[in-house]
This record gives sequence, structure tokens and C-alpha cells, in this order.
Amino acid sequence: MDLFRRRDIELAPPDTDFVPTGGLLGDGEKHHFAEFLIERKRVLREHAGAALMEQRVTGERIGAILVRTGFLPQEELVHSILEFNPDRIATEKVTVSKIPVEILEEKSITISADVGGTVYVGTMSDEMEIERLVHSYYPDRKIEFVAFMPNLHAEFLDRIRRTSSEVKDVRQEEIMERLLFRGLKEGASDIHIEPKARSYSVFFRKLGERSLVHEGPLDEYNIVSAQLKDRSGMDLAERRINQDGGFQLEQSGRFIDLRVTTVPTVEGENIVVRILDSEKVRPKLEALGISNLQAWRRGVTRQSGINLICGPTGSGKTTTLNATMAGFDRFGKRVYTIEDPVEYRLANVGQVNANPQVGLDFARALKGFMRADPDIIAVGEVRDHETARNAIKAADTGHLVICTLHTSSIISSLSRLRDLGVEPHELRFNLRAVLVQTLVKVICKHCGGLGDDPEDHHKHCPVCLGGGYDDRTIVSESVSFGDFQEVDRIIAMTAPGADVTQGFPWREMIDDAIDKMVAGITTIDELVRVFGEYAEERCARRGIDHTKYRLRKFLKS
Repeated sequence: MDLFRRRDIELAPPDTDFVPTGGLLGDGEKHHFAEFLIERKRVLREHAGAALMEQRVTGERIGAILVRTGFLPQEELVHSILEFNPDRIATEKVTVSKIPVEILEEKSITISADVGGTVYVGTMSDEMEIERLVHSYYPDRKIEFVAFMPNLHAEFLDRIRRTSSEVKDVRQEEIMERLLFRGLKEGASDIHIEPKARSYSVFFRKLGERSLVHEGPLDEYNIVSAQLKDRSGMDLAERRINQDGGFQLEQSGRFIDLRVTTVPTVEGENIVVRILDSEKVRPKLEALGISNLQAWRRGVTRQSGINLICGPTGSGKTTTLNATMAGFDRFGKRVYTIEDPVEYRLANVGQVNANPQVGLDFARALKGFMRADPDIIAVGEVRDHETARNAIKAADTGHLVICTLHTSSIISSLSRLRDLGVEPHELRFNLRAVLVQTLVKVICKHCGGLGDDPEDHHKHCPVCLGGGYDDRTIVSESVSFGDFQEVDRIIAMTAPGADVTQGFPWREMIDDAIDKMVAGITTIDELVRVFGEYAEERCARRGIDHTKYRLRKFLKS
């Protein structure tokens, strides 16, 4: 039997029924949804073909496979299904409603989906009346109407009743899930749970900063910590050493990875939950805010050589690395990564978790990759001499290598490599591009940084929750090298006593940040937080009155 038949990677012809798709389409439906996605340029043909091959083995729906592998965002899948078949959207994932079940039944309302900031509603009642009603319970959502399906409505009500009865009898054991879902709703990247002598505190890290969100008694902490450790596969009785684990949480039909770490402090076990929402870290490179993106693209589209993504902890290096790798042809090229740990899964990428306990460190993994016919190698962090040497060796033997470094400028990045034992002549022939980045907060687009709800100034803005910022963007400096003479000029700048008073042949990160401030993207308050007083000094040097660019909420009388 030929296991590699050509037809396995071809899609069904237009006159045949296609396989059932995933996500929000009902079981058993057969159609040409994949061809529809290809025609609309939502997915590539080879990605749909690969999903079809996987479906034949697993029985999973094609839409679900495309979302899980990162080839189609969940929100785009929902919109595509509605566009493809507006009369059909299943409700199997909706089990909770903010609207009381009695009103849902009285008004004949079905909530078909709640994803991507949109609630999809089917009803037999007047749509204008229902829109006002639904909006009163979901004020932060858009509302779109879909066909009302009587048979699905009855099933929907049964599910809501079952969930409602369970919610009325909330047990302490459910505190953990409520805490996690609140963190997801508020956009937290990390949840810190910290016991004290008589109580415990919960902090959310949002947009890079921690804030206190909850205080509770110690018996509540004991339940939360036990549940988290149990779900994460940790030893419940072990409180003397650090432990690491994780699990998945389902929200609106998609799975979110949670990485859990314990720290045995003198007050008790601190628990940190890292929220790894893959949908948020799969943006395209163009959406990250990298100003001189052309320089980075020139480097990573070369056939071989080494490229560096640099920045402090929490500067978005992993996101940039993932976005870069997502842009590669992962069918035509073999891509390997070594990470500590792997945070976000990428389809058709050989991702390896570093495991020093068994001898699998970055340097050893790199050696193994070299024997495994790689085209592209990504190194989560170059932190020692052997890893740096192996990365250069891989680049020197015809492979494209992407590494991250904990440095804060292009000059310090090259100096760091030299400190790790990389010789100047190795850099001059192999270095392709350097990107140095950090993150600054972005002014809330809903309230313009005021912090208040534009329609009711007595309430906090529903998007930024009163903080004035709703997102973060990259500020960066980058350079690419076309020949070794260009590398030589930069290497000369790293020498002790080198004269750099004439400036650099690239725009510095602080100037990129100031440009974004002047463009109304961020504020001087944020630049001072990230760069210190140097931000104000640099503004003065450029003749910019930085006082005009304060966050609006600080200017309120």
C-alpha cells in the first residue's frame, strides 16, 4: 500500500462533498468550506491539505485543526463560517449566559457564540428590542444576529439551566477557575498568588505592570494552591523546592495554555501562573510595531547566517521570534527550535524543551539539530560560550540561525557575543541582522488615554479599566548587513575607546520611542518609565516639548 499517495494532499474537487469542517459548524455537515477559505485567501492550499490529511487520522474537524495549528485565527473561523453559511452556527461551546435563562426562554433567544468581542444571537423576537436587551448584559460586545434554529434553542436552554444550577451552588474549589477566567478577561499575562501570615494576595500583571486584585483568607489560598498544583501535575506534598507544571483551560471553544511555577518563600509557596494565549502571540510581523522591519526581513530571508533578537526580559522577544518563524515556509523548510521552555506551539516546527537535568541543554540540542538536516534553527537564548560557538558553526555551515540575547542595544549585542567567545572574523562573515526591542504601552483607543468611559465619565473605561492604556507595542533599533565591510564598521564601534559621538548608522531605540510618542501612540509618562530621565533629555535635545505628551488621565483637573 502506498502511504504517500498524491491525492492525500489534494483537496476534493468542486463537484464532491467536502469533509466536515471544525469550530462552530455542526456535526455531519459536508461542504466545500476549505475551498471557500482558500478562495478567500484565508488559508493556503497546502495548509488546508495538511489539515485534511490530519483529519483522516484523528477525525477532528478541519476548522478546529486549522485553529489549533495556527493557520486560522478562531475569530476569523467564526466570521468565515457565518459568511459561508449564514443560516447555520452551532451552539455546542456556549454553556454560560449572563442573561437569565427565564429571559432567554421568554424572548426565544439563542446565544450561538461569544468569541472575538462579538456575541452571535438568534431570536424569534424583534431584533431591535433584543439588541438593546443583550447589550445591557454584554455592554463590551458587538452583537450580530444569525438564523434562529428552534431545535438548537431547546438544547441551548438545557445547557444553560444545568450550568446555572451549578453556579448557584458555587463551592470554594471553584475559586481557582473564577480567578483564572478573571485574569483572562482582564488581559493579564501573569497571575501571582502570594501567601502571608494571615491572608493571601493575588496580583495580575497587565501590560508589564503588577496590580493587586484580590485579598483572601488562608483557607481559601490552601484550596487554590492545592487545585493549581494538582491540575499542573505537581507533588502536592512538596513545598520545599520549586516545581513547574501546567495545564490547559478552555474558553469560548479555544484552549489556553497555563504554565505554573511555585516558589518556596518563608511565608509559604508563591504560585505564578503564566497565561499563554496562542491567539494573542500569533500576529504577523507587520502588526508588532517594528519600525525598520525591512532590515530584519533582509536578514531572515537570507539563505544562511545568524540573526539576533535582543532585549531585556519581558520585551516581546519570544513573540517576535514566533512571528518570524510563522512567516517561513514550514513545509518546504525544516525548522527546529530549542527553548526553555517551549511556550507557544507552532505547527510543522520541531520545538524542543531544554532539559538540563538529563543533559539536554542549548548547546547539545544545537549539535543534535546539525545532524537532523535542518534549514532554519532558532535558539531561545544564547547564554554561554558553547551555545554561542555552536550557533556560529551552524550559520557558517549554510544554515539560517535566529538567536535571542539579553542585551539592550546593537553595540552591546555584538560585545556580548565577543564576550562569549565569538571571534570578529566569524561575525563579519555570518552576521546578517540585529533587532533590539522593548515594549511600551499604547494609549487606549477607546477613551484616548482619559481613563473614563467616553459616554459616562463617572465610570472607568470598559477597555483599559481606567488605566489609560490598552495594549503594548515594540520600540526598536535594527540593522542589516549586506557585506562583511558593513559588519567590520559596527565591530569597530565595540572596541574600547571607540568614538561613537557621530552617532550610529541606524535610528536608535529611544528616537523610535519618541517618534511613536509624537505620533500619539504612547506618552512621555511611559517613556520615562521605560527609559528613565534620558527620555526627557532626548526630547529636549530634539527640540520637543515633552509636556504636551502626558497621559490625558494625569491632566484631568
